[in-house]
Amino acid sequence: MRELNLRPFLTSHLGFDSLFDELQRSMTQMQAETPSYPPFNVIKDGEDYVIEVAVAGFKKSDINIELNRRESCLVITSGKISESENEQRSFIKRGLARRSFSLSFKVAQDLEVKDAILEDGILTVILKTVKRPEDAPLLIPIK
Repeated sequence: MRELNLRPFLTSHLGFDSLFDELQRSMTQMQAETPSYPPFNVIKDGEDYVIEVAVAGFKKSDINIELNRRESCLVITSGKISESENEQRSFIKRGLARRSFSLSFKVAQDLEVKDAILEDGILTVILKTVKRPEDAPLLIPIK
């Protein structure tokens, strides 16, 4: 795995030392720890993002979506699925995994969850870029 060197950007991006360190740490960790269950897609749509998660067999009530602004993190989780109805069955082959999961995504401060839809076994979370008044350039008066 090739190390990502972000040091050249530090000369033009002031005050972002810890951000670049965090980005480098996240990239390395993400490559090593990308979860394989449940499978998911991350799609860039203009300035917005769409996360699709394959959750066949899960109900809406089984899934939690939380946007933590302080940590800049979107977390999609599901607790253990009740197996009471399956205890009476004898599986010959069990190919549908219905186990708990947790997916975490670092998100920018200007992204907000616009919608979350569960349809045909796919959970779709739509993140919209929101322009706030504080995003406008600040003109500094000279005294």
